[in-house]
Amino acid sequence: MTTLFDLLRRHAQGQPDAPFITHPRSETTLTYGASLDLALRLQAFLRARGGAPGDRIVLVLVNHWIFHPLLAACAEAGRVLVPVNAELHPQEMAFILEDAAPSLVITEWEMDLGNRFANVPKMTIAALCDGVHVPSSIPASDAPVSPQEDDVVLLVYTSGTTGSGKAVMLTHRNLISMAGLLAGFYRIGPDDRFLCILPLHHMNGIMITGLLPLFAGAHTVLSDLFAATNAKWYWETVAKHRITVLSLVPSIMAMLLRLFPNGTATDRRVVRLAFCGTAPLAEETWADFERRFDVPVYQGYGLTETTTWVTSTPFDPAHRHDSVGIPLGAEVRIDATVANAAGRAEGEILLRGPMVMPGYYRRNALTRESFRDGFLKTGDIGFLDEDGALHVSGRKKEIIIKNGININPTEIDATLRRHPAVLECKTLGLPDPIVGERVCSVYVPAHPDAPADVADLMAWVRSQMSAFYVPDRIEALGHLPKGPTGKVVIKTLRGILGGELAADALKQLTAWKYKRAQPSDPDAILQILAAAYRRGRPVPLLLYWGCGRRDTLSEIDRMAMDRLAEYLGNANLLACAPPALTVMLNDVHSTINEIPTACFERYYDAVAAYASSVGFTALRQSDVWRAVGLDLVDIKTQAMAPEFDEPWRDLPNRFHLVARSERHHNGACSERGARLYAYACLKEGAAFAAHFPGHLFLTYNGPDMDPLLPALPKLYLYSYKKGKTEKPWFLE
Repeated sequence: MTTLFDLLRRHAQGQPDAPFITHPRSETTLTYGASLDLALRLQAFLRARGGAPGDRIVLVLVNHWIFHPLLAACAEAGRVLVPVNAELHPQEMAFILEDAAPSLVITEWEMDLGNRFANVPKMTIAALCDGVHVPSSIPASDAPVSPQEDDVVLLVYTSGTTGSGKAVMLTHRNLISMAGLLAGFYRIGPDDRFLCILPLHHMNGIMITGLLPLFAGAHTVLSDLFAATNAKWYWETVAKHRITVLSLVPSIMAMLLRLFPNGTATDRRVVRLAFCGTAPLAEETWADFERRFDVPVYQGYGLTETTTWVTSTPFDPAHRHDSVGIPLGAEVRIDATVANAAGRAEGEILLRGPMVMPGYYRRNALTRESFRDGFLKTGDIGFLDEDGALHVSGRKKEIIIKNGININPTEIDATLRRHPAVLECKTLGLPDPIVGERVCSVYVPAHPDAPADVADLMAWVRSQMSAFYVPDRIEALGHLPKGPTGKVVIKTLRGILGGELAADALKQLTAWKYKRAQPSDPDAILQILAAAYRRGRPVPLLLYWGCGRRDTLSEIDRMAMDRLAEYLGNANLLACAPPALTVMLNDVHSTINEIPTACFERYYDAVAAYASSVGFTALRQSDVWRAVGLDLVDIKTQAMAPEFDEPWRDLPNRFHLVARSERHHNGACSERGARLYAYACLKEGAAFAAHFPGHLFLTYNGPDMDPLLPALPKLYLYSYKKGKTEKPWFLE
């Protein structure tokens, strides 16, 4: 059996002077021989402290050169290394320290963990003097050991501040098998040099730029963590250290593409390949990066629970960009629940193989729940194509991945809910081309009329959690969209925040079956839809309904109303914000057309009753006229005044109005009736727009009638039936 320590000893014996770890900032280079010596002394130090196999050793350092020798020492001494992010919020750090119950914490003097966490039992702080030199009191020893391949050697916490945090247990078998598979698949050897710019408390950094080079006898350069401050020097660093293998994440690739739009002249001929993991890699980003920088990028899929990758892109410069690769020493099974659009079985991705963890530390119930018939349930949704390549189409889990860091949104929610201004909240990740996902928290104010100040909520989270947990965006909504069981529907919430739901609704409202012309103002319509979905209130719409010369409800009238109900039903995409149509019964216009009052009253009563039966609200136009201060007697006088002569002559659709008046006006003079109708419409248009703010206006007229309609965003439609008029209430 081979252990991690065996790997280090083998290379130290075969190439003792070959560099293993270089840390440019501290001007430190450890050869394989020196690394073995340090690992032996650290192992003896751990043994001399007493304790028992399985004791946890917490390391709180930022990519320090001691990491690799310490991991080997812990593995050989029967201890378990727990690498922890040094930038965690104190509450998060306290949770991990209490949960892991370490016998020893190794850190730097300035971190002062002893004073901050003095109440953590059985914990001793061992500081690295000046952060560089191992204390001289560590004795040298090479005592015999007997580790087993299934001994746990590494605990990696996947989240942090509350009881939802959990640590993945990884064994010698897990780590070595994964490193061996990657080394063989991508032909990694002693001549390779890796650049580590990802944190060594994250499994990607640990494996790709730690254990993979160790397995192959390669060289790792520990650079500062990738950030906006050093991104512009990335390619110079690659060239200076003659790096052959890059380790990237999608957000880093996106940043480099943005910083170097024309590529880079820096010599990168020695670069053989780049690995990319931790988050979904967009095909466009993938292809653009390879083309611009002439570096083949290989993507893999896996979890902390699978050490790193269980699938990977085949080692071929002409590889495809539409999948996360083929199985790499693992069994991949799809727990098919549905067939996707292509007819392939799609469902939860299940995994089994030597790299899969034995379980979660101190979480027996969770461990049992996470396996089915020996397969790990990933919580991710995907399918296998005809070539055996895996495609990941979504995540059952809601973990947010920002800059390659896993962020548990439930922990942010727990913090926000403690704020007195928050009634309920939901945090989710929104796609971002640079960092992968942005953290967005949505909340319902406890007092709707007085939502909290966003800066105050940001400060609240920052006071209790690490900086990377602080949301990039906090928004107040009138509701959280929920399903039948009361759970927030994430897909719907994303659609509300991103505007996709509003866009889908507009698409339905402009379907060819109903459309007569393009909407008057699509952007304004989208804003109205989006505002309704954010408030969780019905989408308000207004429609004019005229009378003509009939006094009874016809089959065509009912058909038109049913058609409207069908039309709006297609756009009912949110249960709490359905389309709400007000049918304005144009009794004032009927009076202008000199339709007998008794005639149109009977007709409008019947229309109102039928409108109510299909879920619409009927409203008399005369009531709105009174509400906005319009008087028909005054309007008639003003319409015939000389001041309106020129506007009437210049009205573009004047002749069309006169022709319509000849059909619908009961009076003797169609010209006079059309003029009065036009003036009334012009006066009421602005008043009605103010009276119905935020409404969409449905009309069976075309855009040529816009000047005479309320100044609201308009949707043009018609109700049709073969052989029938497009305006069923104007039947002769």
